Amino acid sequence: MGDDILIRLDDLADLRDQLAGILAEFDSSGSESATLADEIGSPDGESELRQRVGDFHDNWKIHRRELAEKLQAVYDQVKNTHGEWTRLDEESAAQFEGAGS
Repeated sequence: MGDDILIRLDDLADLRDQLAGILAEFDSSGSESATLADEIGSPDGESELRQRVGDFHDNWKIHRRELAEKLQAVYDQVKNTHGEWTRLDEESAAQFEGAGS
């Protein structure tokens, strides 16, 4: 029961920043599949490929939203954890410095 957990604040900040980047990628990836379907058009009068890309886009849109919501929840937890530990660290340092005066 006496095991310690060591998580560096810098590591939490890096994780927070990486998650923010992933969320930004999720936000920007929505229109790319639709644009691809438009660019495919109907080569040789066939629209099956365009239809399949459209189906993939519709399916991915649903799952992307679900993943983005879960990633947002993880991001929020990491951001809050980092913020609270930073605050606690700063308060503890201030109290320690005040006690040494």
